[in-house]
Amino acid sequence: MESPAGYRRRPDLTAERFVPDPFALAPGLRLYRTGDLGRWLPDGTIAFLGRADYQVKLRGFRIEPGEIEAALTRYPAIREAVVIASPKGGDDRRLIAYLVPESQPARMPRSCDPFWSRGCRIT
Repeated sequence: MESPAGYRRRPDLTAERFVPDPFALAPGLRLYRTGDLGRWLPDGTIAFLGRADYQVKLRGFRIEPGEIEAALTRYPAIREAVVIASPKGGDDRRLIAYLVPESQPARMPRSCDPFWSRGCRIT
């Protein structure tokens, strides 16, 4: 099986993700670094252990919680944000955001409404 040549117009990402293949019989072949962690089992199968990064898969989509955290903290009323995937498995799994406000309002101010409608969808 061959992998693509790299990311279009992203030589930095290509160099990070496509690494020299130490098992190749021909020079110049590369492997794709997926970010998945695994280990060989005695029966020859590979057990999936998780991710080397914080990426999560939710309903078929790969999501970087750090990108959501960055978007949330761009709003001036939010000082810190942490986003995790709920521990539930299957289709019930959801993203959960924990926010630390700049001040301690009793509830999120109505001024957040335009922020949410621009880039965040809450279901």
